Amino acid sequence: MAIPVQMPIELYDELGSSSTRMVMVSDRIIEVEGETARVQGQEIDFEFELVGHNRVLRGRAVVEKVSDPEFGRGRCTLRILELERELRATFLSWLYDLTLGGGPPAPMSRPPSSPGRRIPSATERPGRELSSSTLANSTGIRSTGRAAVTSALTRQGSRPTKPEAPEATRSRKRHRIEVRVAASAKPPMVKVRYNDPKRFAEHYQAHLQHDTLKLRYVESGLTDGMQISVRLYLPNGALISCLARVSATTAMAIALDLQLSASDRSTLGMSAGERRGHSRPRG
Repeated sequence: MAIPVQMPIELYDELGSSSTRMVMVSDRIIEVEGETARVQGQEIDFEFELVGHNRVLRGRAVVEKVSDPEFGRGRCTLRILELERELRATFLSWLYDLTLGGGPPAPMSRPPSSPGRRIPSATERPGRELSSSTLANSTGIRSTGRAAVTSALTRQGSRPTKPEAPEATRSRKRHRIEVRVAASAKPPMVKVRYNDPKRFAEHYQAHLQHDTLKLRYVESGLTDGMQISVRLYLPNGALISCLARVSATTAMAIALDLQLSASDRSTLGMSAGERRGHSRPRG
């Protein structure tokens, strides 16, 4: 039985990530609001915080149904395919807490994400070992919903379990700059996430203030003259979305001419530490 909730969830596909709101959840189904651009049968990755358990659950799901009513926001129903093995019992315990009358968790601003997390492509599985979300008990009878929760918790209490590894040991390396290229997207897309303010300031002084960007990337699949979409995630949380032209490519790097608006240039300058009215002239 799906449980009503009001909380953020992050969805990932080959084009990047999007933040939306989860409105229903069970051990098999997640229903999100406002994601009607999804396509039935599309596989996507997801992550959200297990409120009260201080854990972030990651997994993979397939779009089962998309509804776009004439009034109000549309909804997208996701059927869970896989979950992180080490957090499966924690997820079921979290669901069980909700069924006991604790009510839906309080809305959060956003689930904590992993800046260094690689976004899997549509044909890949997430890097961690995953397992099916529907559990089978010792008699071979498969349980779902409340029965799965009760069965899993009963079995869990009957034998010792390995303590979960500390969060610090599971964190992934945080790179100063993360670059993702989706050459097969329509249009092709380049995503750049700046995790280090100092490195971003260096890029701004060398390239961005001149409406250009040069990046190291092995075999990007892009070609000279190609028109692409670019997303720049700045250290202060700002996002720049613009079009660009590929001005040069090598086996190890790409160069882009960015089509920035005046507002985009102002955001970049202020994010790099320039004071309003003291930005450098475009070169």
